[in-house]
Amino acid sequence: MKIISKWSLENFIQRNALYNQIKIHWNLVHSNVVAMKSYFEDKENVYLLFELCINDSLESFLKTRNYLSEFEVQYYVYQILKGLEYIHQNNIIHGNLTLKNILLNHSLKIKISNFSEALKFQTLNECVSSELTETTPYYTAPELLIKWLPFTQKVDFWTIGIIIFYLLIGWPPFEGKTVKETYESIYKLNYTFPPELKISKNA
Repeated sequence: MKIISKWSLENFIQRNALYNQIKIHWNLVHSNVVAMKSYFEDKENVYLLFELCINDSLESFLKTRNYLSEFEVQYYVYQILKGLEYIHQNNIIHGNLTLKNILLNHSLKIKISNFSEALKFQTLNECVSSELTETTPYYTAPELLIKWLPFTQKVDFWTIGIIIFYLLIGWPPFEGKTVKETYESIYKLNYTFPPELKISKNA
């Protein structure tokens, strides 16, 4: 259960964003998207009830392993892509795909979660003039570095690349000591594969 305090929703825009998140997520039904079971509210909070994913997130799983084999990465990324394909078919940009927001159920099956930054668009490849504010810095697509620059669902595909690298190597390709340094690395496409890890040509 996710509990959101109404006191944290300071203005109409934030309240509208929350109810937009509920509306988007409630209508998504796919084996690789975490199911929203119910939602309700009282005077103090809004409550979102989701299916239980007892194995936490892909981020937590990675921490126990450091990095995954190429076969494992294929196994998980295939499921992420199936879920993302369904999300995009419903004209939705997820906007915040991170290892933390990819959950694992009892059988270690992928469940995409957290649609707090999701945006609905009218047609495939439509440019959306908006701002994704909560994207974790090293997952940020280059076009999002310029505020209010129109972007499409391709920002989610960029994140898939970050996730693949992260799972294979154990850390993200773009990571600086500060957020500014991270953004500069993304803008300049400044990353390398560590020579001590054997990464196949296909990977």
